[in-house]
Amino acid sequence: MCEMEKSTIAIHGGRPKKVTGAPLNYPVGVSSTYVAGGSAVYSRFETDATRALEEVIAELEGGDTLSFASGLAAVKAVVDTYAKAIGRGLDVAIVEGAYNGTRMQLNGSKGFAVRSITKVPASTPDLFCESLGKLGDVDMVWLETPTNPLMSVLPIAKVSAIAKQKGALLVVDNTFATPIATNPIEFGADVVIHSATKYFGGHSDVLGGTATFANPSLAKEADLYRRLNGAILGDFEAFLILRGIRTLPIRYRAACENAAVLVELLKEYLDQTSIYHPSLLVGTDGYEFLPQQMLLYGSMLSFDLGPSPFIAERFCERLRLAINSTSLGAVETQVERREKQELGISPGLIRVSVGIEAQRDLVEDFGQALERL
Repeated sequence: MCEMEKSTIAIHGGRPKKVTGAPLNYPVGVSSTYVAGGSAVYSRFETDATRALEEVIAELEGGDTLSFASGLAAVKAVVDTYAKAIGRGLDVAIVEGAYNGTRMQLNGSKGFAVRSITKVPASTPDLFCESLGKLGDVDMVWLETPTNPLMSVLPIAKVSAIAKQKGALLVVDNTFATPIATNPIEFGADVVIHSATKYFGGHSDVLGGTATFANPSLAKEADLYRRLNGAILGDFEAFLILRGIRTLPIRYRAACENAAVLVELLKEYLDQTSIYHPSLLVGTDGYEFLPQQMLLYGSMLSFDLGPSPFIAERFCERLRLAINSTSLGAVETQVERREKQELGISPGLIRVSVGIEAQRDLVEDFGQALERL
């Protein structure tokens, strides 16, 4: 049998064995402990639901997967486990503008798991790779692609080659792209992080995180860390995220199609240099790798309405369908003003997580809000 497509894996991965009378889905467990003698011992170690979730993500991403109580729990497990593995605090190079929670987590680990943190500019792939190459000792390179909130895409394969020259572990936060668009391990990443709260869950109703490891021995150490620190994902949360993954491919593709339509609408009102989406990078210098790395260009986009926070806030208020909220990756379209003074990002920048509403309704909603400006 040929290798299955991701949409098939998402539906059939992590199912119970097909025997007479077996359920199609693992039931949610309500026991903390188990009768001795079997493979199940204690629910802080694993459950049927967490194991099933990890199996399907492992197939989608191509490595050994562990689930965690949140995305930040996964971040901490990776950082602490690798610091223990090499026996000292880490010198970390992190993409400029990375998720604020990750940056705070690394800063909070200084003196324990982290020795130094260097932010690497990501305005272009060439600048990022050149700046990374010039750094001295680096133990870990932390990458997000596309970046948040300007949606720049960085070449994982090229970054991986630089990281390997330095003997550094390459960690890629793949939350925005999802395994439906990009598989970082195929391009040389050592660890892939997801906030499962976002596209995996897909319905703004659950918290969770995952880490997928190319190296099974590092995954084993991270599993021990998770057990000792109580960072396991809850059984009901695992059930919800696994249910979300069953529709991930179709949801993600529909959201990407909607995002492409909104990009075209925004071009009618704004200069293209004020719109940020990976599709707009295709064919430009330095992004020759993009079509191979991203099979779909994502449903995250941003646009800049100028220096006034008032105008951006009024735009968000005038939307009738899209919700002004802090998150992404769900079935509903969400908008948020994303000012980052340290990156020179203006108060008028709005980040959009495009949902799967009818395209006509989204176009009408954004169109009327833009017209009223």
